[in-house]
Amino acid sequence: MEKKSRDNYSRKLILDTSFILPYLGVKVIGVEEKELEKITGSYETYYPLLLLVELQGVVFKEARKLSLKEVPKRAVESFISLVYGEYVKMIPPAEEDLYTSYDLISSGWNDIFDSILYAVSKRTKIKVLTMDTAFRKFLKENKFNHELLVTVNEIKF
Repeated sequence: MEKKSRDNYSRKLILDTSFILPYLGVKVIGVEEKELEKITGSYETYYPLLLLVELQGVVFKEARKLSLKEVPKRAVESFISLVYGEYVKMIPPAEEDLYTSYDLISSGWNDIFDSILYAVSKRTKIKVLTMDTAFRKFLKENKFNHELLVTVNEIKF
């Protein structure tokens, strides 16, 4: 019985924003759609609720870069589907996350969204799928659990 729960536990991933953006129609260099389908088909996927602000910011930035008069309908519909849908489960914040996030920021990391992502991963004990090797290096150098962050090459299908 314990073996089965460990297997289920390892079949969960928190997705960094780079892996959510393609759902909204934003192409990300290094994130292939087929690879993403394989990941979401093999893993129960999660996204921290507080990172929706980052996601919205990136969508706005991309729309402005393209000189669009409004956010594309697909992006809006996909955003709403993400929040209320089933393919990615939202993880609400917890008190512990604030302490962990602040600890990271106090240690010299400047990206609040990365610190939130790490804090949620630490609390839930669910690994984060990311492309951010600089953040992982920072975590390792500052004695945080850098093994909570994994890349596509490190996950198993």
